[in-house]
Amino acid sequence: VELADAMMIALSQDGEILLFNKAAERITGYARDEALGRNLAELVLAESPELHREFFRGTAHGASRRLELPLRTRAGNVRDILWHVVDLPSTSDDDVESFAMGHDITDERAKREHDQQQERRQRPGPGMCDESGKG
Repeated sequence: VELADAMMIALSQDGEILLFNKAAERITGYARDEALGRNLAELVLAESPELHREFFRGTAHGASRRLELPLRTRAGNVRDILWHVVDLPSTSDDDVESFAMGHDITDERAKREHDQQQERRQRPGPGMCDESGKG
């Protein structure tokens, strides 16, 4: 978990952070000690905390879901995160309700959008011919 390049975050039923790995520290800018015990939605999720509490509170144990949700860093920057969340069965000695793995896709998305813009600029417009003489 500590060596993973992705954020690994374990959450209680109420969204309280129970595990926060080094990648989560690096991406969010929060130290583990600052994050543990705090609510994930209130700490770093950039959208409505209520919406995220509902998302992370699963309805069926073992259910898995993927979605893209932005994350707000300690510095106030917004990063695009691809989340994979798994709901875990509760046991009497374990408070972990959900396990979330997050991949920061901000740079990949920006590069893809940049490449698409470049491609659109290089296309000939209506009525124009490209180098081959085709329009």
